[in-house]
Amino acid sequence: MKYILNTLLYLFAAIGVLNTGVMAYAHFGRPLTCTQSAMAKANAPDNSQWAEISWQQCDSQADPELRLSLYTNGGKRGYSTRIGDPTTTEVGLNWTANQTLEVIYPASYAPTQMATHLAGIQLHWKKRAASGDSATAP
Repeated sequence: MKYILNTLLYLFAAIGVLNTGVMAYAHFGRPLTCTQSAMAKANAPDNSQWAEISWQQCDSQADPELRLSLYTNGGKRGYSTRIGDPTTTEVGLNWTANQTLEVIYPASYAPTQMATHLAGIQLHWKKRAASGDSATAP
């Protein structure tokens, strides 16, 4: 009887250690996974780089977000910054020069972060008028 109890004790201890290890891996060791969907993309005039507005949802985030990302045409990822919540799909991009990018958004949208520079690129934010008029600065 003592042999059976010891065996059960070791079995439950092993299950507890294994469960703790799995939970620790699931919480700390698992790589972060994100789902992205491109909404707008534009190449720089010299085709050396491109910019993209994308909708992104990651495991650790409660809400999705809009991100502005810059890439080189060699495929190497550049920089990315959060610009707000994805409450619109009408965000556009326009390169006015190789180092200057316009981010055009509808009047009904309010970006929460409007960086002026990203990876050496100057960013200009333009609000598109609701009635179809030309874009204006915020």
